[in-house]
Amino acid sequence: MLILYAISAHADITTTSSTLSAVIFYQPPDTIPPDSVATDSTSIDSIDVKQSAESLDAPVKYTARDTIWYDLTNQRVYLLGEAQVEYKDITLTADSIIFDWKDNQVIAMGRKDTSGVLANKPTFSQGDKKYSAQEIHYNFQTKKGKISEILTQEGEGYLHSEAVKRLPNEVLFGAHNIYTTCNLDHPHFYIAAPKIKVIPDKSIITGPANLVVADVPTPLFVPFGLFPLNPDRKSGIIFPEYGQEQNRGYFLRNGGYYFGISDHLDLAVTGDIYSRGTWLTNVASRFVKRYKYSGNVRITFAKYRDFVTESNTYSTSNQFNVNAIWQEDSKARPNSHFNANIAFGTS
Repeated sequence: MLILYAISAHADITTTSSTLSAVIFYQPPDTIPPDSVATDSTSIDSIDVKQSAESLDAPVKYTARDTIWYDLTNQRVYLLGEAQVEYKDITLTADSIIFDWKDNQVIAMGRKDTSGVLANKPTFSQGDKKYSAQEIHYNFQTKKGKISEILTQEGEGYLHSEAVKRLPNEVLFGAHNIYTTCNLDHPHFYIAAPKIKVIPDKSIITGPANLVVADVPTPLFVPFGLFPLNPDRKSGIIFPEYGQEQNRGYFLRNGGYYFGISDHLDLAVTGDIYSRGTWLTNVASRFVKRYKYSGNVRITFAKYRDFVTESNTYSTSNQFNVNAIWQEDSKARPNSHFNANIAFGTS
């Protein structure tokens, strides 16, 4: 790691401070000797800069808490300490940022602290979208980017990817991915997929995917996955809950698939599975016709296998239940009203 002396500054486009301070930077500009910017008597106003046809159509604003280096030879700006770059509705923050105004691209990176943990990780935000990553490369002109070790929230889930390519239409292609509803940096359970495609506000599409619990792959495998991100009613996978019960062991509950058949009818097929042999299947459907009726039907079949501590044995039982509810809208027949609730089963 090389120690250089450079101008300490906090500025928007230009710097006004001339205090010298020692700082450490990953990739210092080799073409500028120490203090050359501070001792250069050339006025910025005396430099005749011609605007390129490939220049950006809006100004780029940048700031840094500690230091700003200007590498005029390579047409780069080096930002150190709580660096930030803004362009239109895009905001990029990180510990350190390199802005190459010749190629209209930025490189953002974090910095390891004394314990070796990467701090001040880069974040990329545009509108209501926000990504956190280990390193971000982005071109303002082509609107393409490369992101490593990304973490982003998509819908009600969280996407972790080792490497991501971002296209101009904001579509993401990821390699070595996990998708989960657990908000921890190291989730308890997740869907692991080698390849993934994220279409903002629409869906997440994966190739072959496998459910992993506590970092242990389960036998649950699908050839592809589709996770809707649109808040409107869409078909898609329902993520299970993960936990443990004393008599039945570890479990995955309420996982399955939702079918958004129409605005008047839907269907959900879900199930529970326990490490000690208990399993359960639910088929539930809701229906509604405005000003006429509404209701739901649920069919459940379960096989329970519970551990009995007193006898150190297992007890087993089967259960089958059907529940149905019918409710007539009060506007359907003003002079009469009909409701029904049906339930039967075996155990």
